[in-house]
Amino acid sequence: MDGRKPYPLSVSDQEEPKVRAVTRHHAGSGDARTTEDEGIPNSFSLANGVAELVQSSVELAQNSVDGDAQAPRSGANGRNANVHGAFIPKDIVTYSAADKLEALVPFPATLPAQYKGLITQIENSKHPNYPFILRRVYESGHLKNFLQYLDKRAEAHDSEIERVCAAHTLTLTETARDLMAVSSGVEELRDTLVLDRNRSDSHLKEIQAAGKGATTWNTALVNTALLIERISILKPVIKTVGEAQSCMDKGQLVKALRKLHDAWERTRKLPHHIRLVKSLADNIPFMKSQLILEAKRGVTTALESIRNANLKAGYMTLKNVAETNGLHVEPYHMPAGRVLPSRYTEEVAFLYDRKWSLDTALNLQPLLVFRHVMLNFAPDDLDADAYKAYYENYMVQRRSQVAQMVTPPNNMHSVDHFRLYIQDIVGIFALETYIGGCVCAIATDAFYSELWNENASNIASALSSNCVFITDDENCAQIKNLMNLFAVALNFLKCDSSRIHGVLQDIRDHYGEILLRKLVEQMNAALDEDSFVAVSAANEMEEQRILIDFPFSKDPTEKSITQYPKKFPFSSSVPKFYSLIKQYISTFVKFSRDLNLSQSEVDEKVRKSMNTVLSRNLRGCISGLVERGRLTPEQLVQLYTNCTYLEYSCRFLETYISELLNLNAAAASALPGLSMRLDSDSLFKDIRSQVEQQVYTTLMNSIEAMVGESRFDSAAQEATNEPSVLCQRVIRYLEVVFGFIRNMPYSVCQTAWMTACKHIANQLQETFIHKSPLITIGGVQQLKNDLGFYEDFLLRQRDNTDPATLLMAFSDIRQLTDLLLLWDWNKYFHEFGKKDAKYNRIQPQTALNILEKMKESDRKKGSLLQNLRKNERDKKKLLDTIITQLKDLINEPR
Repeated sequence: MDGRKPYPLSVSDQEEPKVRAVTRHHAGSGDARTTEDEGIPNSFSLANGVAELVQSSVELAQNSVDGDAQAPRSGANGRNANVHGAFIPKDIVTYSAADKLEALVPFPATLPAQYKGLITQIENSKHPNYPFILRRVYESGHLKNFLQYLDKRAEAHDSEIERVCAAHTLTLTETARDLMAVSSGVEELRDTLVLDRNRSDSHLKEIQAAGKGATTWNTALVNTALLIERISILKPVIKTVGEAQSCMDKGQLVKALRKLHDAWERTRKLPHHIRLVKSLADNIPFMKSQLILEAKRGVTTALESIRNANLKAGYMTLKNVAETNGLHVEPYHMPAGRVLPSRYTEEVAFLYDRKWSLDTALNLQPLLVFRHVMLNFAPDDLDADAYKAYYENYMVQRRSQVAQMVTPPNNMHSVDHFRLYIQDIVGIFALETYIGGCVCAIATDAFYSELWNENASNIASALSSNCVFITDDENCAQIKNLMNLFAVALNFLKCDSSRIHGVLQDIRDHYGEILLRKLVEQMNAALDEDSFVAVSAANEMEEQRILIDFPFSKDPTEKSITQYPKKFPFSSSVPKFYSLIKQYISTFVKFSRDLNLSQSEVDEKVRKSMNTVLSRNLRGCISGLVERGRLTPEQLVQLYTNCTYLEYSCRFLETYISELLNLNAAAASALPGLSMRLDSDSLFKDIRSQVEQQVYTTLMNSIEAMVGESRFDSAAQEATNEPSVLCQRVIRYLEVVFGFIRNMPYSVCQTAWMTACKHIANQLQETFIHKSPLITIGGVQQLKNDLGFYEDFLLRQRDNTDPATLLMAFSDIRQLTDLLLLWDWNKYFHEFGKKDAKYNRIQPQTALNILEKMKESDRKKGSLLQNLRKNERDKKKLLDTIITQLKDLINEPR
């Protein structure tokens, strides 16, 4: 190294680059800081820069010493060296470090030349190959000299480093001193610049605001002058529009519409490029639309007042119609001498209210305004569709209102509900007629008829569907009177009442059903109260009362009985039935007279209803009583007799109906359909047949019950000459029962006898063969004895019966007892299968069952008789032989 010192770096030339270099070097750590405004470093950042510069100088000195060794390294390390080299003079950076070391520490001549390459490798290589170097040194020798040479080169390196550090430390110290002196002036200058800039910004904003204000005031003055000029032109139009608005607020819609027309004509002559003119031109149609809406709202208000007065208007209309036509219907018109009942509180109060009238109750002013507005429309106010919608507005709202009013309430189940509903409907069309007369052309001529035709079906359906909830005949009659008044009122209001007459037919049918249900209840009550014992009269008064209620006439052949009590052949239910049916006929005919029906329709309906009473109600009551099975044979016989006299009374009912309907013989012959002939023959024939069957059923049930209670003893050891307990009970029962049955016709009595005998025989045979566990000869003998008593009893019966026919019912059981007692098995087997066989009614299986039970009975007695006689043993063998033959006979193919 030649000992030249590097020239010092001046502050003016190198200060900014140093600061930038330090800032770039420490950008990642964030130690370098600059101001936001001008990029001037503050004192803190300057001190940090100096410290960093010192550290960089030290690293630079190290790099300068090792410059020769670092030359062949990678580009990245070279760039790092160049960065630090920015603080070293150009002559120092370019001077070779290897030449300097050679000059300071020459290579000893005592060492071989190859050691120079080893030293170069140690100094310049990043990872020297020390094993190779040591091996070469040890192989060549001169280890001591080599180590001394290395120590000298290291000392030379250290000296060079110290020199470079000292030189750079001095330079950096001077530079830092200069920078510290400059920093205070820089801070003052920065504060001054910031203050000046803020002042200039505020002054600039004030100037801009003043400019904008001047522009705004200038524009306002210009616009005001222009507005004053234009308002003077538009003043008449604005005044007219204001007057129109004032009229609208006062409800003077017609006057407001006329002023709007005047304002519109004036506006059309003004220039429309002016916004105020255009605004007026747009506002006038809007005001017209608001006026039209106000007129429509007036229609709604008028309809509300009409709805409130509707019920009272209907009451007044119905009252006038009832008084004019002489219809006595509560509460509209009462007969002379009768006062309106107190339960009609609203109607009574209304009658005494002298202040009420249609003129005060109805607010028709909005409708008049609506009509006048429509007449004052200009051609360009509404198009054709809008004009039609306005013209039909009343009709549309009225249709909607009427559709809601004709909807019946959910619980229209009483007469008052029907009355108020009908009163409301009549009020609708009465007020519509009144409105049509007060407000001309408010609706079309056909609107009234269309309004009724559109709602007639709903009204009729509501009345017809709700009348079924009326279950009382008196209430139903009141509803019929209301419906008649309703039909007359509709005709008075020029409405078609044909649908209401159809509802009257439905009410008539429903009324008939109510009467029929009531009649059924009364008939059932009469049957429940009847003991089915022949009626007797204790005196003449009671006799007259019975004969008044029932047209009874004695057989002329019978002797008249003058002594009391007198006995009639029927029970108490017969006169009651006749009286109830007459009452039903008279009530139904009275109800049907006011239904606008022809004579033939009334007669046909009465005839059909009477046949319904007989075929459905009367028959149902009697059949239900019979089917319950609670009547004794005596009561059934009396019921049978009652049916005969009820059938007899039908002729008198036919005469009564003809007189009630004023149907004479000439009319009946001219119109065959008007005949009052009742279909009673087949009806009572079926009822009597049912009673007969019930008599037979009662006999069989009674016999079966007695057999079950007093079972025949088939295992008796010995028979007696007396009838068994069962036989005695059955004979006594038959004597009592047939004492009443003899009063019935011969065929019925004979059938009853035959039914009883067959059932007795079947029950005895069933008990003897199937239900008896053991059978003995004594039991068979007792059965035969009982058969004899039965036959003797039947032979004594001569009234309404043939004993010979009755005895045939016991043929089967008679053959069985004869076969068992006579032990005539040879003849049985010999004649088996022949038609004329003596025992042709006995089946082999039946005989087998009896013999097995007899064998079982003998077996149980064997424990007591150990020593049997020879004839007993022979009889047992014979019994086994017969059983075997019967089994073969059963198994034999037929």
